[in-house]
Amino acid sequence: MEPTRRNTMAMIGGAAGAALAGESNAQAQAKSKMPASKMKFWAACTTPCDKNLKVDLGAMKDQIEWYKNHGADGVTFLGSTGEFASLTMAERKSLMEVVGKAKGKLNVLCTAGTANFPDTIELSKHAADHGADGVIIVPPYYVKGPSTEGLLRYYTIVLDALPKSLDFYFYHVPRWSMVPVPVELVKSLRRYTNIAGIKDSTSDAKGYANFIANFPDLNIIAGAYENLETALHHGMGGIIQEAGPYCRELTDLFAVARSGKDIHATYAALGAKITGLYGPKDGLDQYAIMQYAMTVEMGKPATYQRPPFVDLSDARKAAIEKYLHAS
Repeated sequence: MEPTRRNTMAMIGGAAGAALAGESNAQAQAKSKMPASKMKFWAACTTPCDKNLKVDLGAMKDQIEWYKNHGADGVTFLGSTGEFASLTMAERKSLMEVVGKAKGKLNVLCTAGTANFPDTIELSKHAADHGADGVIIVPPYYVKGPSTEGLLRYYTIVLDALPKSLDFYFYHVPRWSMVPVPVELVKSLRRYTNIAGIKDSTSDAKGYANFIANFPDLNIIAGAYENLETALHHGMGGIIQEAGPYCRELTDLFAVARSGKDIHATYAALGAKITGLYGPKDGLDQYAIMQYAMTVEMGKPATYQRPPFVDLSDARKAAIEKYLHAS
């Protein structure tokens, strides 16, 4: 998420619409033929830890059950919301195994990317073997400013090693990775038939619209609420980190979109709720807010996030409880 993303919601739709206004007739026709199945709502899971910061697999299972019972089409986990960089390979595998056993009919996307291709391949194959429907792969993020040729080499090695039945999504999250996914990179890899889409976790309306304009046949998944209205207008899916306390409302929003009705009022009302919970600006306490708000709504014991993210004060927890109960 961008540091000031909560302030941008009102401007997103117009900017994205303007950027898409110049799309070709072929692109428009491809967009009109997009299957409704692309308009999935995936909930972005947190990684719950106990007070000793040990991964709580029981709490993870409870979270999956929550989403199953509150209308989500699927879940993603071990992304930025899931603090993947703070977890060991063994922990990531154990979480995949829990999610795979508990998934039911949920579509499961495992964020399996690392800074090196051997671990990325190992995690992706493990995910495929334990119930994942797809993987989301971040660019190798330690080296900043790599060439498109270097990224192409990395992704080619990964894609060559994975089962072709496993859906593959690029993970565009430059705020954290500092390595964006270039349009030219995706174009160069379209020979791989299991490339299903791109998860764009920015609030950059023009950048998101550019992905749609270039790849109308892929699922350009909105990973930030600010771009979700545009995503739904173009038949795309959404991976939403605010899903914990607002899963049912998001389910209803997607239902309105699938019905073909105008979604703006529903979208704006939910956006106001989200802004009220997180405040006008995101800080590094957003992870603690997500963890705490989720457990309050579920009626479960509090879970915790790992450093460098910080815990909430008792006053902030009380304010969250009050807000959620009032709204």
